[in-house]
Formats: sequence, structure tokens, C-alpha cells
Amino acid sequence: MRKSGFVVLLASLATLASCSSGGGIGASPGHDSPKAATAGYLAGLAGNNATICSYVDPSEQSDCSTDTSQVHFKVTGSYAIANDTVQGSQALVVLTGNVCIIISETTSTTECHQNSDPNSGLPTSTAGFADAYQNSLNSSTSNTQACIEVDGSWYVDLNFGNSGSTTTTTPATTIPSTPTTTPATTTPGTTATTAPATTTPPTTSTTTTP
Repeated sequence: MRKSGFVVLLASLATLASCSSGGGIGASPGHDSPKAATAGYLAGLAGNNATICSYVDPSEQSDCSTDTSQVHFKVTGSYAIANDTVQGSQALVVLTGNVCIIISETTSTTECHQNSDPNSGLPTSTAGFADAYQNSLNSSTSNTQACIEVDGSWYVDLNFGNSGSTTTTTPATTIPSTPTTTPATTTPGTTATTAPATTTPPTTSTTTTP
């Protein structure tokens, strides 16, 4: 099991909180809204795992199918779909309630969480949406479910291999380096003048004897 995708999402869903925007009305499974996609995904977790991947971002459905063939997931407890925020083709849906998630592989692991704040995890400004969305994808403590719109239909984004996020790589710009050669400055050599050696004739001391 990869750390992204189901493991992070399920831990997040286990922190479930209330449902549907504003009025607390539960959403029906479907693809016409982020809440509908989240409802369909949760219904698959709570019942027939075979339907889970149809609510996952199409680019991630192959990875989803691989994981669901190896691991069984089960959501129990009471949860609801609370408020949401939509920005372009991405959205965040808050989940509330008291939920336990059972992950059965070679052994079974159960995680239980609760949330009662219908706005938990939603950004307080448009500028904060990108960070809140990334946090939903990567954090096991987020109370939101990230959703993505593809060809007019909404799906949950599980971040399998980061396929739900787009990374733009800017090619490196190579600036040709033009070497600048500074001509060497030749300082005319200094001609050393050698002064002829001065020969001092030896002084002969003459002693005159009377």
C-alpha cells in the first residue's frame, strides 16, 4: 500500500465530520458535484468496494483498482458531508461525524476519528485554497476530501503518485558565457644599470726610521 492515495485518504475520512453544504442535507452519489462524488466514494467504502474506483479521478482509477484488489476497506459509524469550497476544477469537501475505518490486508487495522466542525480544513481566503488542497491530499489529519472535475464530472482525488496535482517544470535557461580576454599589459622592463666597481688602491703604510 502506498502512503498516498487510500492510506492518507482513509485516515482523513476517519476524521469525518458533518455533511452537505450549509443546510446539512446529505448528498446522493453521483458526479454532478464534489459532494456527490464524495458521497459515492464513501458509499463504496461503507458497502461494495467494487464501486469505489468509479468515483476516483479517471487518471487514478488504474492505481485504485490495483489497491482495492489487494486490500479491503470498510467505513463504519455515522458521517455526513458538510460544507465545501470550489475553485475552478478543484474542490474541498468537509466530512463530519464519528467514523472508524477498517483496513484489511494480511491483518486488520482500525482507526477511529471524529469531527464536528463543518468548515474544518476549508481555506479562509481564495489565496489559501492551493495549500488547503495540498494538505487534504497529503495529510492524514485533514477533515476535507479533495475533489477534481474532469470533462464536466466530479471525482475524488486520492493523490496516487501525485497524479492529481500538476507540476510545471521550467526548463533551465542557459546563458552563453562569453569569455572576455583582457590583453596583458606589458610594462617595459627596467634596465638595471650596473655601476662600475670602484677600485680603491691599497694604502701602503710607510714607516720611516730616523
